[in-house]
Amino acid sequence: MKKIVTGLLLLFVAATAGVIVYKKVTAPSGKLELKDQERVVYYFHGTKRCYTCNLIEKQVRKALDSGFAGELAAGTLKFQSVNLDEPVNEHFVKDFALRGRVVVLAYKKDGKPVYKRIDDVFSRVRKGDAFLDYIKSEVSTFLLGRTK
Repeated sequence: MKKIVTGLLLLFVAATAGVIVYKKVTAPSGKLELKDQERVVYYFHGTKRCYTCNLIEKQVRKALDSGFAGELAAGTLKFQSVNLDEPVNEHFVKDFALRGRVVVLAYKKDGKPVYKRIDDVFSRVRKGDAFLDYIKSEVSTFLLGRTK
């Protein structure tokens, strides 16, 4: 009986070590990776989210869906909601010089990330269609290089 218990414990320890190694090997690198021709709209938030935090994400998605459906479908424009409280996402704070919960527009030019923070989403989100137009305008001019 002692040998069986010892064997099971050793098997458990080996399995646990295997899972830890597997997670380290397959975990995201923690680096900002943008593909050429890819434009990304990030919304950075924490684990605990208030009504306004959720509203910002909902409204940004709505603006993108209504203004850039073709680009989203083609994959040239992407939306990513990122939880900054997850350790693997900590690099974004440095990558984009983040100060709080914001929307960031990013793309790669000459192999280097180019970005624009939209820091005032909290103060604008309750402005309805004006907020949607604001997001669409920022995405259109900064990410897609369109002029009015």
